[in-house]
Amino acid sequence: MRIALITPYPFAARNGNAHTAARYARFLRAAGHRVEVMLAWDGRPAEALVALHARRVHASIAAFAAAHPTGP
Repeated sequence: MRIALITPYPFAARNGNAHTAARYARFLRAAGHRVEVMLAWDGRPAEALVALHARRVHASIAAFAAAHPTGP
């Protein structure tokens, strides 16, 4: 499955969200998924979106939901 993992902070920030994003990406890839970590969803094909810190990435959640009304 293609998964867009959205985090409000880049890995260089070295904060909790960045560490969580890296950990989630590692777990999901180990489970056989293709994961793209990004700061905002840019419309790239994805079957699911995982958002860290929903308030800060709300625009990506709303855009993905509008583009994929039946998707997870």
